[in-house]
Amino acid sequence: MQWGPASQQQLLKVLEKIYENGVPIKEYMDGRTYLGENLSYEEIQAFKSKYSLKMNN
Repeated sequence: MQWGPASQQQLLKVLEKIYENGVPIKEYMDGRTYLGENLSYEEIQAFKSKYSLKMNN
């Protein structure tokens, strides 16, 4: 199976729904990511706040 841009966008939509439902998951795409993005510490804190997540890492 090939992962083109459309498949990646579908995956990101699914991940966002998972976060919206408060499910703590860890995603890795060339390192730890959040909805496919590498975030700074401050951005991670905002992300956790937006999705009401309580993750240790």
